[in-house]
Amino acid sequence: MTLKRIWVARCDHPGCPATVIAEQTDLEKADFGMSVNDAGWQASPSRPKTFCPDHWTDPKDDDDG
Repeated sequence: MTLKRIWVARCDHPGCPATVIAEQTDLEKADFGMSVNDAGWQASPSRPKTFCPDHWTDPKDDDDG
């Protein structure tokens, strides 16, 4: 059995099944976050939620401001 680290980002919009998956074992969390952003997702370490391109939100709508 081979164990592999994968990174998964899921859209936080209720009911949205959109995900981004990276199966690169040498990818760091920050690098994965950058690749998610590059793919058009709304993702950032400073944001409490992640959204796919179809559910982009205004940052002022975040629970944490």
